[in-house]
Amino acid sequence: MQTRYRACNKLSSVVVLLFLILMLLETGCVTSKKSLLALSKAQTTTPDLGEVKSEIRFQNYIFRVFYSDETGGSFVIYHKNKPVVRETGVIGISGTAYRVISPGEDPEPPPDVSPNIIDITGDGIPDLVVETFSGGAHCCYTYYLYSLGKKFKPIAVLETKDSSLRFQDLDGDSIYEILGRDYTFAYWQTYFADSPAPEVILRHTGEGYHLALDLMRKSPPSEEELSKQITDVRRQFGDPVMETFQDPAWRTARVPSSLWETMLDLIYGGNSQVAWDFFSRAWPKNEKGENEFLAAFKAKLQTSPYWADLKTTMPSPE
Repeated sequence: MQTRYRACNKLSSVVVLLFLILMLLETGCVTSKKSLLALSKAQTTTPDLGEVKSEIRFQNYIFRVFYSDETGGSFVIYHKNKPVVRETGVIGISGTAYRVISPGEDPEPPPDVSPNIIDITGDGIPDLVVETFSGGAHCCYTYYLYSLGKKFKPIAVLETKDSSLRFQDLDGDSIYEILGRDYTFAYWQTYFADSPAPEVILRHTGEGYHLALDLMRKSPPSEEELSKQITDVRRQFGDPVMETFQDPAWRTARVPSSLWETMLDLIYGGNSQVAWDFFSRAWPKNEKGENEFLAAFKAKLQTSPYWADLKTTMPSPE
């Protein structure tokens, strides 16, 4: 009899204990392993951004790309399970709006290979490079650069219009330069495929990214080379196709894009004085609009995002 009583008493204690545990779980005083997993998932998901299309984990960081028909492409970076940055708004590309690229010779590793997350600024801290393409025929690219140290830090946002970028250490100093093109003159006085886009090289400084003018500098063309370029450009004046795109002040000249393409190559290569000389010699003397064209060219050049650096290499042509 006494044994049966003790068994019943023990069973009652177990029932009471289970009841208390269930009550505590219900009120949140005790967190089960399942609840902890749910909490972790809640901290690293963003339902309003849609479906997770890709994910990369690095140390205490998580990079996730989302897509939904309503918000388009988005990405979120989490540090220690807490979101530290969120970018939204690339519409129309399911799952390919954002991607992490690898600095170096192979910026697009195979799908089954994780991209390189390495130091590109020379401070010893790994950096994340995120590329976004807005879709359409050819525009636009934006690059987000972040430092993934003990403390998360944005480095730069580079809006490069139609230009994709490459990250390479060109001078062997363990700091990656950025190679791209300046599309300031896209559609200017011609159609897109005919628009010159000079190459640019960017270097990280204490004040962000600026033109690496020393790496962009080129030797000026010889007189023989320059004369040949002048002859080639002069032959291209008068193309009826150009009349559709050009300003009335020089429309009858039907100026070829090779004229300002050569000028831009010379200017971005550190030879602006040669560019002004080339222009004055290449423009046919019997064609109107020379001064108006040069003024318009200079005004357009000053809208370049790299103008502040470029103008330091350009003595006045006056």
